[in-house]
Amino acid sequence: MTDWTVKRRVAVGRVSLAAASSAALVAAAFGVSTAKAASADGNENGKANAAAVAGDANAETADKPGKLKKSETSTENAAAVELFGDLKFERGFEIVNGPKTLGVLRLPFDGEADETDKSGKRSNLEEGGETEKNGETAAAPTWKLAQHHSKFDLSRPETQTATATEARAATPGLAVARTKTPDGAVALRLEVAADAEYAAPRRADQNWLHLLLQRDFAPSERVSFGDVESLVFTCDAQVLRSERLMTADEFDSNLHATQASVYFAISNDDPESPDFRDYIWFGVSFFDDRWEIQTDYVAVDGDPRTIGTGKLIYRLGERRTIDDILGGVNPFSKKPVRIEIDLAKYLGGALQAAKERGFLTETRVEQMKLAHFNFGWETPGTYRAALEIKNPRLVATLKKTVGDAK
Repeated sequence: MTDWTVKRRVAVGRVSLAAASSAALVAAAFGVSTAKAASADGNENGKANAAAVAGDANAETADKPGKLKKSETSTENAAAVELFGDLKFERGFEIVNGPKTLGVLRLPFDGEADETDKSGKRSNLEEGGETEKNGETAAAPTWKLAQHHSKFDLSRPETQTATATEARAATPGLAVARTKTPDGAVALRLEVAADAEYAAPRRADQNWLHLLLQRDFAPSERVSFGDVESLVFTCDAQVLRSERLMTADEFDSNLHATQASVYFAISNDDPESPDFRDYIWFGVSFFDDRWEIQTDYVAVDGDPRTIGTGKLIYRLGERRTIDDILGGVNPFSKKPVRIEIDLAKYLGGALQAAKERGFLTETRVEQMKLAHFNFGWETPGTYRAALEIKNPRLVATLKKTVGDAK
């Protein structure tokens, strides 16, 4: 996300850059109006975020993986519901750059059914529909890949290859690959080559490159924190590469980094509340090449009139996450890491921090719902980097007495 704005980064230094750009794309996923999220001078990311936050009634389909059914929520025993869907990325990805949808990228292995949409049409992706191929239908992607501020278009890769164990698509600046791992899982690899994106080391007045795995939840898919015993995100991840391509004289730690973070947008979805459709960013810092250990970060995501969303960012640094969330492994080591975090455990603290700073002052925990997720690279410096993501899951364990999902 581009939540870490240029102004904030310059002033604070140790800023997480990941919130700002994604934030704008995500507002759309939460239910925030476009007018509130967009900047006065045409902040494209803000417009995209607004669309995500607001949600779209037309996108609420009965067979979406996260949609809760009465039978799942009214039983005497707590029910566990998987919210992500398409855990092996078989349906491909909707490629977005800011608020613009560029197309669909599918990455079938050699021998796997190829459902690539070759019609060249956007079809009805925004409505959660299906793409057509040779008179047949292919399910629309569950996931998005956000390639904010890239010069290139991953939906039309310059190279695309497939073997029985790896399917890869690449532009000069970005690459994404599905791989079959020895343990039988399917992993997603996100690669950035910022030297193809920046003609010179990035300046403070310039936007920066993102490559994020993203999931937006339609209003019907969202789970209330008042209805869950736990809401647990788990994922296996590993930084495979991080190479700085700037000289010591060119590098400025206030401007340049490559950073991978996990972010969730959590919104007030109660139409009776004065805070309806307002939201906060909750994040976990995973990797930042500048510092081996980062501290917690609580701050406003810039100014929506320029860069950012103007919403509160509540991010846990490594000091709190290595032992409790990352299994004792620091991702800075580039070793495989298992992420496991119960969002319900931390939301109360995040909401209290927001209220202390004047955000969501009329909001209770039970009015909050999860609207958006993203995990991947924000690269405001000239780097080459690669991240592997495997087994991403988001499981809601519902309270025993919960009735129909609201």
